[in-house]
Amino acid sequence: MWGCQSNPGAKAEPSVEAPAKVPAAAVADGALALTEAKVLAFISYQDAVVALAGWDAGTKDRTAVIVERAQRDERARVVSGLTARELDDLEELVASLAQKRWLARWAGGEEVTDKIEAWAEEATDEHKKVVAGTLEALKAKAQAREDLTAQRTRFGEANVTLVLKHEAKLFELWQAMMKR
Repeated sequence: MWGCQSNPGAKAEPSVEAPAKVPAAAVADGALALTEAKVLAFISYQDAVVALAGWDAGTKDRTAVIVERAQRDERARVVSGLTARELDDLEELVASLAQKRWLARWAGGEEVTDKIEAWAEEATDEHKKVVAGTLEALKAKAQAREDLTAQRTRFGEANVTLVLKHEAKLFELWQAMMKR
């Protein structure tokens, strides 16, 4: 049990469950090798850490709160069955995809181009030419946001594809982690 020896007055924490069996994948260069089980374990870890964000520290001093939160985060990692490296790599991959795809969608995307196209229908011929150039540039930028070549090269095609399979849930958790 965590913290009981260093703080005799602390309430005992429930024991940590045995780590989930996460199949290992052999990778020669040490790169992240995701499986469905690892992504689901990561989602469980993120759910647990987000749930801890609402934990009330009470009257503890700031250092004690930071230490206790780190211990709780580590317990959640152990329960997930992921190594610290896998967790770091997954967090980096999800953040990279979030910055590339999800945040860009918040900025407008198709909704903006749809409004400009609607406005262009009522514009003069001279303005339509200017709007056409603007729309072409916006659509090229939108296409670039969807291009994940850099992420696929860095993290691996299969890893990116597997994470995108769980995009909605991972985005929800990534947003919650950013608020933490």
